[in-house]
Amino acid sequence: MVKVTDKFLSQEEFDLLEDHMMGYYFPWYYMDRESYETDTDTFQFQHTFYRGGEYPLRSEYYDLVKPLLRKLKVDEKKLHRIKAILTTKTPTPRFSGYHIDYPDMTTVAFYVNTNNGYTEFQKGAKVKSVANRAATFDSNLVHGGHTCTDQKIRVLINFNYER
Repeated sequence: MVKVTDKFLSQEEFDLLEDHMMGYYFPWYYMDRESYETDTDTFQFQHTFYRGGEYPLRSEYYDLVKPLLRKLKVDEKKLHRIKAILTTKTPTPRFSGYHIDYPDMTTVAFYVNTNNGYTEFQKGAKVKSVANRAATFDSNLVHGGHTCTDQKIRVLINFNYER
């Protein structure tokens, strides 16, 4: 169902990624909701590293995710999207709502920092946000994220690619 791999990147590769993404100068962009399925007063920040399709995009920070792509053994031709997500601390955990990113693909959630937020699957499984952890699953699995209450932010990177 969900394959969880800790210490996914080497410490050197992870430190480089973490230093950039958790630093002062990494660009984050405001999004007025946490998922397309929810219509609430929620928000998040995101950074799109890569988007294929009709309006392709490649971030100037794309090289930061190359070690992850090598480890995942993903051919760039099969990539659909790589998007980083940053949610802010909330007084109580806030659920983003259940959703799927895209149908009939593989999804990987890579956690950049450790906090008490987590990814919850509609069928009951939960994956805690632990730095340098990757959770790989069929994109048809309905899931959602929970904000953290113990750190200022929760940061992860979502990969969506063809099987």
